[in-house]
Amino acid sequence: MTEFFHSVRLDQNKCNGCTNCVKECPTGAIRVKERQAKIRAEKCIDCGVCIKVCKENANYALTDPLTKLDDYDYTIALTTAVLYGQFKQKYEPHKILSALLELGFDDVCEEGNGVRILNRVLPQFLNEEEEISPLISATCPSIVRLIQVSFPEFLPNIIPLQEPMEIVTRDIKKKKAEELDLSLDQIGIFYITSCPAKVTAINSPLGL
Repeated sequence: MTEFFHSVRLDQNKCNGCTNCVKECPTGAIRVKERQAKIRAEKCIDCGVCIKVCKENANYALTDPLTKLDDYDYTIALTTAVLYGQFKQKYEPHKILSALLELGFDDVCEEGNGVRILNRVLPQFLNEEEEISPLISATCPSIVRLIQVSFPEFLPNIIPLQEPMEIVTRDIKKKKAEELDLSLDQIGIFYITSCPAKVTAINSPLGL
């Protein structure tokens, strides 16, 4: 039986069986039995909707503790523009990035560099794949997983290009390894995201 890694988890001790998550789950991955919700791993797409609607905070997203930084000689926080939107306007981007350094990261980089690289490659791919329509971006892991679970006939329509996170991570690791004379394994890159599907994609790449 295939095992699935999921960042969206359920704390059974907090669940009261209210069925809010059941009603909102887009793939019908949650069932309630004897006043306890259960997530069906084969249908979950880690979209995080259940986390938003759970009034008991029984649903949550798995994250790495800061102690994980100790596993590497050099650590980098990889941020996205979405991160800045999680804070009030008075907290300017440079303050947020400085706070990450204070938490223990050695450096901070932005995913935007990967977006720019992808934007240069994407037009060429689109010109070469005119016969396939519609083309679907693979940037959102939840969408890719949704297609795999519920609409497999659209798998050929997914653009098979690496997402910005993967592009920039590979580039940063290579440059820092050469600059600091470290091996790739000695450099830890931590993706700072509010999206549980991204966490799942990092720990268990979906593949196309």
